[in-house]
Amino acid sequence: MSNNIPLQDEDRWGWLEQISLQSAQAASEVESQVSVVSCSSLKKVYRDLIRSKSSDTKFIFIFLYATKEELIRRTELRPSHYMKSSMVESQFAILELPKPEEESNTTIIDATKTSIGDVTAQTYAYTQKFI
Repeated sequence: MSNNIPLQDEDRWGWLEQISLQSAQAASEVESQVSVVSCSSLKKVYRDLIRSKSSDTKFIFIFLYATKEELIRRTELRPSHYMKSSMVESQFAILELPKPEEESNTTIIDATKTSIGDVTAQTYAYTQKFI
């Protein structure tokens, strides 16, 4: 990605599997049985893989959504970051927004024009259902 080349599915499988296994392990080691992980699970098949590798773990997906235009604007404000604005298009090309009615423990929070405080409050409120 730092070379402005989008990752392919083959690049992601091992990484997604490790996210699943390591977050499940971390959750099992604490009293709350909770582990928080941040990752880009753009496709349903990615989320399904994460869920499938640790069937004893309840994974909660909080999908922070913003429009393509807003994400391009934000990446242009970070010129030294590896993720360039030209890469946003490739991310949207593979994006499969979760359907909470079809994917359990999943919600979408629109972060396009929402303040960080409001996104945090919405995230906190959603996660409280599971703790």
